[in-house]
Amino acid sequence: MRLIRWLTDGGDPAEVGGKAAALGALIRAGLPVPPGFCLTAAAYRQWVEMGRPEGLPPEVGAQLGTAVEELLGSEPAAGFAPVLAVRSSATAEDAPTASFAGQLLTRLGVPPDQVAAAVLAIWRSAEGAGVRAYRSRLGPAEVGVAVLIQPLVPAEASGVIFTADPISGDPDRLVVNAVWGLGEGVVGGLVTPDHWVVDKASGRILEAQVADKELMVVLDPSGGTRKVPAPPDRRGRPAFGPETLGELWRLARLVEQVRGAPQDIEFAAAGEKIYLLQARPITVRPADGWVSGFDSETDPDTVWTAANIQEVLPGLVTPLTWSAMQENLNYAFRKPYLETGTL
Repeated sequence: MRLIRWLTDGGDPAEVGGKAAALGALIRAGLPVPPGFCLTAAAYRQWVEMGRPEGLPPEVGAQLGTAVEELLGSEPAAGFAPVLAVRSSATAEDAPTASFAGQLLTRLGVPPDQVAAAVLAIWRSAEGAGVRAYRSRLGPAEVGVAVLIQPLVPAEASGVIFTADPISGDPDRLVVNAVWGLGEGVVGGLVTPDHWVVDKASGRILEAQVADKELMVVLDPSGGTRKVPAPPDRRGRPAFGPETLGELWRLARLVEQVRGAPQDIEFAAAGEKIYLLQARPITVRPADGWVSGFDSETDPDTVWTAANIQEVLPGLVTPLTWSAMQENLNYAFRKPYLETGTL
């Protein structure tokens, strides 16, 4: 029973979780991933079997402390911030059919002496009602929680790349969103990001939208992160220039090649270097060849449009919006049919 697995060692997703397994594959392929290790799902099971105590099991705490010291003292960790990113890597997380995105806690900017507390917080987040409900819909019998620990990249800009268009499913279009500062700004929806669409084959920029990025997420000197106003000269300036976009295009294609499927990639740029922080399959992607609502093959000449609903509800509809609108929409569409007896 191994409690610690380094990313360079490899590891089964059942032991280290989807996130760590994917990053391990990338780092072994020579791609730029921050060094790190994983506290395996065996440590979580040990904690659960002990009745979920307030502290870490003694053996887990000892091995974790040793690994943190080794990580921060290693040559690959030089140049990173002297604090850590502590993130969940559940065994059902970042899978092709389930991402668990946002379900389990992440702790950024964690001082070395607070890593144990961060691990416990992530383990406890796996016991919450939201995660239990998500798991019950998906049906996995058991979810083990591994925890990924890496030096925090002191990001000047961060973002996400989709190696297929996440809305249309077009596999030939690569989509990049980016903000100033740490990636919480874009993955947490705190800031409207810059948006680029790139031709996957050639790297040619097809679309470019520079946003007014009024906020950015930065490290808090007292620990963790905080939101601050973006400097005025950065707000309307693109987070990346053409050269960096070209490097992102190159790396994204390599990630997709290593992983063997379209990917949702998180990245951070510090200095002249780009680091890959996560790669998971795009979990919602239309199948090749659209199928209509009547389960029949779509005629090649059929043109689909979302113009009407796109005007009313631009962007993706969130669960909050849908919960507020569901009854009104049902009433509006059902009423005329009820009144004419044709429901």
